[in-house]
Amino acid sequence: MLVLKLKKGNNVNFVGFREADLKQVQDFSAKAFGKQVGVRPLSVSGFNWGDAKLEGKVLKFESEGQSIFDVLLQDVGQVQIQGKSDVQLEFHTDDTAMDTDSLVEMSFYVPPTNPTFKAEAEEGGEEGEAATEIMSAAENFRSQLLSLADVTAASAGDAIATFDNVAILTPRGRFEVGMHFGFLMLQGQSQDFKIQYSSIMRIFILPKPNIPQTLVIVSLDPPIRKGQTFYPHIMVQMPTDEEVEIELAIDAANLNQVNEKHNGKLEAKMGGLSVDVFARILRGLSGAKVTKPGQFRSTTEQHAVRCSYKADDGYLFPLEKAFFYVHKPPTLILHDEISSVEFQRQGNSIHMGSASTFDLVFRLKSGQDYQFRGLQRGEYSNLLHFMTAKKLRIENFGEPDQLPTALGASSEDEEMENEDEDSEEDEDFNADAAELSDDDDDEPEDGAEDEDVPVPKKKKKTGEDD
Repeated sequence: MLVLKLKKGNNVNFVGFREADLKQVQDFSAKAFGKQVGVRPLSVSGFNWGDAKLEGKVLKFESEGQSIFDVLLQDVGQVQIQGKSDVQLEFHTDDTAMDTDSLVEMSFYVPPTNPTFKAEAEEGGEEGEAATEIMSAAENFRSQLLSLADVTAASAGDAIATFDNVAILTPRGRFEVGMHFGFLMLQGQSQDFKIQYSSIMRIFILPKPNIPQTLVIVSLDPPIRKGQTFYPHIMVQMPTDEEVEIELAIDAANLNQVNEKHNGKLEAKMGGLSVDVFARILRGLSGAKVTKPGQFRSTTEQHAVRCSYKADDGYLFPLEKAFFYVHKPPTLILHDEISSVEFQRQGNSIHMGSASTFDLVFRLKSGQDYQFRGLQRGEYSNLLHFMTAKKLRIENFGEPDQLPTALGASSEDEEMENEDEDSEEDEDFNADAAELSDDDDDEPEDGAEDEDVPVPKKKKKTGEDD
């Protein structure tokens, strides 16, 4: 690796050289720049302790005069004190999935007696004035790093709009949501996420059925991740009727620039329902489109139907161009990705009326299937009409142009099934009545005058005493 030290204090690294190229590089540097190319020995002992030195905007970590590693401070986003003597460096990331792993943080233990960063106490000035408080070695190390690192990009003070104590279902927790010029920042008690606006594909606003809560779902590509867990959708939950008023921390010139770039309608002061304000600001900064529920209505006049996916209950939202299941796991199924849809009867029964629920299976063009279980039978016609209007192929009835006849037949079948259920109950009732009618053949017809009819005496059974 060839390291070039710039006058501004930054380093530029070049890799991929062969050992035989060293002589050629040294001769070229001496002739073109009048500089000698030195050789730094690398430590291969595996030590994790050594001396930390700050040279320009580079943190060098060495052991016994040999280099262990260098850290470019322009890549450092935040520096924090952990405990009394630990200093943690956090690097700039956007928390999106990448093909290879990347370094996100690094911790240094700085002994209180470290001679390099140990601060000396200053004597008091006038008589009676106390000496200046002594800064620990870890605090001194952190202070020097902050003066050289690029921590402004990670600062929450640069946020254009901030929403405090926001409930997020995935990843679960309460976060402070900061909307910056170039990224979205989620800051929680135990984890933080930095999301580039270029990763936001679409924003969904989905009201929860029968609950005064509304979901704002931010779909990402690539997804954010924490360890080995990936989050392709950020589910923000807000009260439906809550109102908020926010003054954006942005000047007029930058506001016009952002609106022209994303064809947005951001204003210096925005107010209204918190759900709408949140989505409008995020849409204005990221340029992502906002999707709301369309014309579909369930039997209870809601935008979604209740069902279960795998082992969890949730809601399936039939949207104009997709189906969205919330919330474990959040699943987005685009209409263009669907090869066919199949309505499955619960328990593989032939007639719909034999079960109160049914299953719905989406078969994608990629070969993947999604099965949603336990949908109420009353939603059958609503979903069937909706999928017919969207020209989706349904396996049970063949091609979409054959569905109008099938729809009429399904409605008639449901009415007949309801009649059958009623008739079954009537038959049970009439069966008892039939036994009574055998003994009451002489009962007068409706409209006949009442007469005293002698009641025949019951015959005694043999063996009974008088």
